[in-house]
Amino acid sequence: MQTVQAICCPNCGSIAKRFYSVNAKRINADCPKNLVTRTECPTCDYLMVTCSMDGRVIEAYAPGIAIPRCDVRWKNWHDLPQVSPSSKTELNLDLI
Repeated sequence: MQTVQAICCPNCGSIAKRFYSVNAKRINADCPKNLVTRTECPTCDYLMVTCSMDGRVIEAYAPGIAIPRCDVRWKNWHDLPQVSPSSKTELNLDLI
């Protein structure tokens, strides 16, 4: 059995489809009862397959999502300046 729902794509915001289904073939041994949620977007080629019972990701593909990198300018964590929670000093972290 399969239920289809129209949603906004979490990646690009276009109309996407979310399929709630009981998969006949075993995809993941850790997914109880094979209850699977699959989200697909034809616009940006987004795909997310999760276990409906516990939310674990079984398969994911999302092209175009950039992973931001942080240029900290320190090579080791012990070189970072110590800042107390009460201090008003701000660290200057430039996102690239």
